[in-house]
Amino acid sequence: MKSMSYSLPKVCMMMAMAISCMMMMSQAASSTAAMAPRGGEGGGRRHHFVLVHGLCHGAWCWYRAATALRRAGHRVTALDMAAAGASPARVDEVRTFEEYSRPLLDALAALPAGERVVLVGHSHGGFSVALAAERFPERLAAVVFLTASMPPVGRAMANTTDEYVSFVGADFFLDSRVLEQTNPDIPGNPEIFGPNFMAQKLYQLSPPEDLTLALSLIRPANRFTGDALMRDAGLLTKERYGSTRRVFVVVEDDHAIPVEFQRRMVAENPGVEVVDIAGADHMAMISKPAKLADLLVILARYQEPGTNAPSPVDPPSTSHVGARRRRSHPPLSTTCHSSSPTGVSSSSSPTVASSTVHATSEHIVGGRVLHHPRPTPELIVGSCVLLRPLSSDELPSNTTIPISMAYKQQYKQ
Repeated sequence: MKSMSYSLPKVCMMMAMAISCMMMMSQAASSTAAMAPRGGEGGGRRHHFVLVHGLCHGAWCWYRAATALRRAGHRVTALDMAAAGASPARVDEVRTFEEYSRPLLDALAALPAGERVVLVGHSHGGFSVALAAERFPERLAAVVFLTASMPPVGRAMANTTDEYVSFVGADFFLDSRVLEQTNPDIPGNPEIFGPNFMAQKLYQLSPPEDLTLALSLIRPANRFTGDALMRDAGLLTKERYGSTRRVFVVVEDDHAIPVEFQRRMVAENPGVEVVDIAGADHMAMISKPAKLADLLVILARYQEPGTNAPSPVDPPSTSHVGARRRRSHPPLSTTCHSSSPTGVSSSSSPTVASSTVHATSEHIVGGRVLHHPRPTPELIVGSCVLLRPLSSDELPSNTTIPISMAYKQQYKQ
């Protein structure tokens, strides 16, 4: 009998391919049943979520959140960028950032006419979704940056990476390694995260089994900071990327992209909606998959810009004891209560915002008041939607609304 030997990169790729195959088989097996609401889940519109991983990771990292979304009846497409996850390409074969992002660009280009998806980018994947938003704004219902790199309009995307590296310092990445670049056509060097960095910065709140799995599946990756596209200050335009509905999910306990830097990116992008998740690490899709899935569905259900009608709402799956009422501000032209540099709005000092922001609503997210740039009769409490039981004219300002008997009956908690 002949013995067979495999190099470590090939083994990692084969494992990633096996997990990706299992995810696809699970999706196919449950596609019919998933479209019907299960017990305790309401009906309503079903959404298509396209998920993009971060540096060194692959589509496999979404397996928990993807399962939660599919179980709720939604369609999920988790993609491997080129030379990542189960992609057959090698890191030294992917010469440009556009080639790296090609799987995402091709997936959006292949969407049926009229279909619009919720695009979610995590970490370094924020650059790929920003590029996709510039190329295909008409195909996106929303662009969600999950503690992700969010470049502003009119600046090179690589500037965000430069600022991040300067912010955290050279010693921040612990035992991560910069590898030799074997392709002279690719600027910069590939890198791979180290076990200590992943344990302390990325997965500190995730199940230890997931850290073990991740350590066996990560692959070297390029940041492409020297790429011509990444250095193009005119790439992201106000008319395309800037016109999409963008949402930034702040992860308070993220040790990889510190919350202060997350808020800095928010401050550089006026008009962006801001929500937060508490108790999650950088890998929020693994440490808090159900909570993230609930939040993504809530974000998908917000109405389109310029409308005041509420979106369809399914009953929340958890109980709550109360919620502050929503207060709608009058339409504003060039200033409004928008996102502050801290990620939480300040009602005492309005900030300059995009001229496309016409009104603001207050929401309670994780115990904080956040301002939303589009009016809605919904509240978010603990990542679940609560309908306001009384109209805004029935209560004075700063009133706490207890959940009424009618509210309890409506939601059958």
